[in-house]
Amino acid sequence: LGKTSDRMTFETAKKAVDLLLSDKVNNYIEPEKSPCVILDFIGGEPLLEIDLIDQFMDYFIYEAFRLNHRWANHYSISMSSNGSLYETEKVQNFVRKYKGRANIAITIDGTKELHDTCRHYVDGRGTYDDVERNVKLYFKNGGHPSTKVTIAPANLPYLCDATLHLFNMGYKWLHCNVVFENVWNVDYAKELYRQLKTLADIMIERELYKNHS
Repeated sequence: LGKTSDRMTFETAKKAVDLLLSDKVNNYIEPEKSPCVILDFIGGEPLLEIDLIDQFMDYFIYEAFRLNHRWANHYSISMSSNGSLYETEKVQNFVRKYKGRANIAITIDGTKELHDTCRHYVDGRGTYDDVERNVKLYFKNGGHPSTKVTIAPANLPYLCDATLHLFNMGYKWLHCNVVFENVWNVDYAKELYRQLKTLADIMIERELYKNHS
């Protein structure tokens, strides 16, 4: 649908919780067969709405306990963030509040050269330096060593080096996705093959495959 400036209201968020904890949710999932629930917040950039997410969680927990729902003590929180706001006081308060339950994965595409080809602020500055600093804080907070990497024609030639760079930063698992726009051709496919073959050879030689993927 494209990016908009629309924002979810707290009333809409409450309706989502009410549906999730009601019998009507049986149309989508079977709570009695689901020992826990993962509450996944996506955007845009979810950390722009950390106040709303915190309100959502307060209401979810209150209602789950009021209803004696099995998910009151069996839930986790997941979000994928560009990392630019991770170090702010509000986000860090949220991380502390839900320590052990919240995983805020920070997306970083590899080396500074690669990352900044696709991710930059509205004034044109690349975001890598800020994201790298926040990744270090994320690991200090006990963050899970995985991230999402987006592959596009512009950063494809850096894929192998970028992957090794992320491994060196402390990541163990990379979830790599290509952009879905109609921008690909056979030459790009051949380059993707070359990058992955080179990476595979290095991972075998260095035995990285034993604890990285």
